[in-house]
Amino acid sequence: CYEMAVGQSEGTKFTCPQCTASFCLACKANLGLVGPAHAGSCAERIQQLQQQTEERQNLEDWRRENSQADTRFTELIQRESRQGITKPCPNCKQIITKNGGCDHMHCSKCRGHFSWSKAPLPP
Repeated sequence: CYEMAVGQSEGTKFTCPQCTASFCLACKANLGLVGPAHAGSCAERIQQLQQQTEERQNLEDWRRENSQADTRFTELIQRESRQGITKPCPNCKQIITKNGGCDHMHCSKCRGHFSWSKAPLPP
């Protein structure tokens, strides 16, 4: 709320009588600012926030590594496509690798059938 409100406080918890929002007045978890009320002690809340920060960092690391793997995979597919090892399925565009046998191909994604030698090369 936008009004200065004086209300009752229980220890370090303050509940605004205007909007009924609750705040922790002693918490260092909010970098010295008044933050939302929380269950448990302030030390437990700080530990919880640190753990969330570590989990966020782990997720970002995983995303970065996964992005690099995606890039390497895309480069491999493009290289194999130029060499004629892979072609997209004419029906669903799923990448198909020919590793031997006759020209009759069966796409495992859309179940479509096509001839390898007649399938167009990707652009």
